[in-house]
Amino acid sequence: MLDSDATGSRADESCKEGTEGFVVTKEFEQLCWKEFALKQDEAYKGFDRELANLREHFLYHGLLVSSSRAQAVTDAALVRFDKILDGFENVYLAKFSDPARLTDEEDATWLKKIVGEKMEPAIFELRTKVESDLWEQSCALAGYWKRVEGEARKRSQKIREKIEIIQLQKKKWAMQRIQENARYRPLPKSSALLPLPIVSTAKELFAGATGLSGPQLFDFFANYSDDISKMRYGSDVPRKEMFENF
Repeated sequence: MLDSDATGSRADESCKEGTEGFVVTKEFEQLCWKEFALKQDEAYKGFDRELANLREHFLYHGLLVSSSRAQAVTDAALVRFDKILDGFENVYLAKFSDPARLTDEEDATWLKKIVGEKMEPAIFELRTKVESDLWEQSCALAGYWKRVEGEARKRSQKIREKIEIIQLQKKKWAMQRIQENARYRPLPKSSALLPLPIVSTAKELFAGATGLSGPQLFDFFANYSDDISKMRYGSDVPRKEMFENF
């Protein structure tokens, strides 16, 4: 089994993040594929033994071909499928739901495509396992493996709904970041970082009666400080205060 911290760091390396969102690389896809394959194997661990125990139990009571046994097999199978869904969320959705990471429409489209690529084979495998266990010549229990397929398909649809929720959350977080960046945030005052004679001379030079305007002052110092360049100042911020915060 892959260590969660190790796979997380490898995912960060394979999924290159830019200002517009993730760039899904082949390495990232391969990593997710391997992680999800492990989750699927774990989900079905001990399932054959569980089905055998159910068969023995209902055979002992003369109910081998009964709705009670068919329902018990169906319920057991859906418990395993829920584990597969949880595995998909942990492998794929968790990598995109971090609010610190941007996700664009292409990422969401890729996720939705992956849902189909992974869930359809998983649903078919689930149905096949139930059908193999319940099949007998009369096909009296055929409705149950069809039922388990329908229920699994219904549950997998929730993954798509969660992707849409992530998209909405990302848009909300992006708007909050824009509003936060547009808000006035004072920097440490220069008087706390520089000798007072230098501060006094520079203040008169840059922010005095004949000095630079507020926007000019901001533009000048923004070229020398990434922190300043990211800030947004309102028109009501005095030039001297603006300078002192630099």
